[in-house]
Amino acid sequence: MDHVYPNLRAHLDNVQKINESMLRRSALRDAIHSLWGIGGNYANKETFGLHLEVHDVFKLFPLVPLPFQSFWKIRNMFQEDFVLKTSGQSYYYTLIEYFLSRFLFAIMKSLKENEALPMDFTMNFNRDEGGNFNLTSNYKDDLVSKAFMLHISQIFSPITKQKYLLELPMGNLHDNAWSE
Repeated sequence: MDHVYPNLRAHLDNVQKINESMLRRSALRDAIHSLWGIGGNYANKETFGLHLEVHDVFKLFPLVPLPFQSFWKIRNMFQEDFVLKTSGQSYYYTLIEYFLSRFLFAIMKSLKENEALPMDFTMNFNRDEGGNFNLTSNYKDDLVSKAFMLHISQIFSPITKQKYLLELPMGNLHDNAWSE
């Protein structure tokens, strides 16, 4: 039952809490069924994809060079006014979507030209309501789709194993001579 109620064993002494949680969840039953496609056509097939989350909308906004003082004025203006904030987020997400789609299609084109992907391979890239991005492929060969998604996920994953390490000597330049 842990897949329905996480860490159920730890909550068995509070049956009322479990029941309240289940009743809240059951109120969303129609939405959950729709989300999971319950009752629809079933295709016994794995779909491989990648979900890219965008955090802190105003962290990099507006992604154009501005004088330092202007950036803070614009940032505050967009945070204070709902209409401007909404349009700013839309602009922000549109810039990211444009960059990512061009980037991903360039990778796919390169892989096709180097015969690492079949020429008829396709992918779908779209943005959800939360401003996050989904990359999927319904290509006929699941292994090809899975391999593509794994390669792309490595691009967006944190670097954990550096292949090359550059050592830079640290020191101070004093009177045209380096000292450690």
